[in-house]
Amino acid sequence: MDDIVKLMPDYDKNFGVKMQYGIESLEDMQKRMVSILTSIAKVTEGSPTLIVSHGGSINALLHYITKGEMGTGKGKLANTSFTRLQWSNQTFHVQAYNETSRLKVT
Repeated sequence: MDDIVKLMPDYDKNFGVKMQYGIESLEDMQKRMVSILTSIAKVTEGSPTLIVSHGGSINALLHYITKGEMGTGKGKLANTSFTRLQWSNQTFHVQAYNETSRLKVT
């Protein structure tokens, strides 16, 4: 992300802007994430499924799902954090975001 921000300082605010330098647009990343996760949710019929992805794509997805309330430009995901989504009525709902409680040693 540091390299992207050097090339495009406002990258996280560039919705609707054609990307340069071969960088995937935020909208294209959202479309790709929504398409893939919708396909998986339909096949698994909403059963619990673990999907591992990069924080940038998770944030783009969250931005789409929450209509900009969460995700890209709204915060940074902690490394190895969990974001839980529920699939119901043909759409995703955020159940947990940036969950790190399992990382704490007791």
